[in-house]
Parts: sequence; C-alpha cells; structure tokens
Amino acid sequence: TGYIKKCLIPFEPTFGDKFKRGKVVGINVQQQTVTLASGETIHYDELVIATGTTGKFPSKLPVDTSASEAIARYEDMVAKVQKAQDIVLIGGGAVGVELSGDIKEDYKEKEVTLIHPREIIVNDRVSESFQNTVKERLKTLGVKTMLEGKSFIISAGRSGGAVQMGNWVFGDWLSRTIKGNSVFTPMQWKAMGQEMPK
Repeated sequence: TGYIKKCLIPFEPTFGDKFKRGKVVGINVQQQTVTLASGETIHYDELVIATGTTGKFPSKLPVDTSASEAIARYEDMVAKVQKAQDIVLIGGGAVGVELSGDIKEDYKEKEVTLIHPREIIVNDRVSESFQNTVKERLKTLGVKTMLEGKSFIISAGRSGGAVQMGNWVFGDWLSRTIKGNSVFTPMQWKAMGQEMPK
C-alpha cells in the first residue's frame, strides 16, 4: 500500500477555485454553460467532455470516496492478498494482466492464476510481439494462465457461501471454464471490463 497515498493526487492545490467536483446534469450549448447537480452553473468558452470510465473496486473507486476511505479500503484488500495463498484473476485485459503480474512479483510464494476467454490478452490493438512479450513475462514470473476458456463461478464454500467486496471474492470458490478446467481457490478477482459513467 506504499503507493496509495502517492496515487491520490488532490486537484485543489493545482487548480484552486477553478476545480469543481460535481455531477453534470445539463449542458446549454447556446449559452455555453454547464449545470451541476448542486444547481451551480458554470460558463465555458471551450468545452471538453472527457468522462472516462467507471468500474468496481479495486480498479476504480466511487467518486464520493474520501482519501482516508480509499486508503483504508486498499489496505484491507492488501491484507487479504497477503493472507491468501491461491489467487485467481478472471479477465486478461490490462487490469487483470497487470494485477496478476504485480501480485506474483511481490508475493512469489503465492499461486496466481489468470483466466481469460481468448488467446489474445491486454487488448486487440497491441501487436503480436507485445502479446508474446507479456505472456513470456507472466510465465517467467510464475503466473499460471488459462486462456481461451470462458469462466463462471459457483460457490463451493463449506460455510455455504462467500463474500464479495467490489470485484474481489473471498471465501472458498470454484472457477470452472467451459473447457472443463477447474480452479479451487480462497480468493478470486474479476477484472472484466469498464463501464461508461451513468
């Protein structure tokens, strides 16, 4: 968690009173104004719409999360990673690939498995040589990859269930692919896609 505080960069010191945090509920192109949910109206000369994406923790945090809450959530997540011996990440996009490699690099003694429904990982736009480099790096780190297999999860916990926190799943879970492969682990993380803000 040493990097968490460095990643939480406050905007106000840089932008001062020009920084506004709020939800846009209206844009008037004739009057060149943006209206926030608070009722405040802001005039603009040029408008750039860059909404980004939303997703579940830990790759994304709710917009109303304070810095202290964010640090506490990540510290709790790291503690669970440290406690688990076997970890499965479902989804071989950029987040799944990066997290599986980071976890295995920091915790070499843990079993880390990455499950993805296709042979192509990260995304379709990267070159074949990049794909091969990433796969070789994961192999060198000791990350087990199960590619070209759709995954679905069923609870197999002795207590009759498991606990989900964001995209992390804690408890005894079975991840089974359509190819018939099964991975039984106490911890799984679903790294499957991002969403446009609502």
